[in-house]
Amino acid sequence: IMQLSQRCIELINQIYGRHIASIAHCFAKLHVRHRVLITALIERAMLNHVKKTFNCQDIGNLTWAFASLGIRNMEFMNSLADWVVENQMLPNFNTQELANTVWAYATLDCTHVPLME
Repeated sequence: IMQLSQRCIELINQIYGRHIASIAHCFAKLHVRHRVLITALIERAMLNHVKKTFNCQDIGNLTWAFASLGIRNMEFMNSLADWVVENQMLPNFNTQELANTVWAYATLDCTHVPLME
């Protein structure tokens, strides 16, 4: 796991939405909370040119992963929710993506009023 984490960090400037969501999801499935990697993923995901590459599945998987690992970064969760609302993505979520996202925000006790309206 340490070697995989290190390699992900080395390639951080080459990864985008799908990659970030997949990496986070895999580490959550393994119950591995690698702080340095998570920090790098959050910092990368908050860049506007990266954030715009997230699709609905990526958002559902990423929020599920963070909630599963107990990663409560309000700045990131609010930024992601703002992105979803501003780009009117919510109507495009399927039931699984919606369930994952709602569960994640509830689990992390993140209340983002515009997203929840």
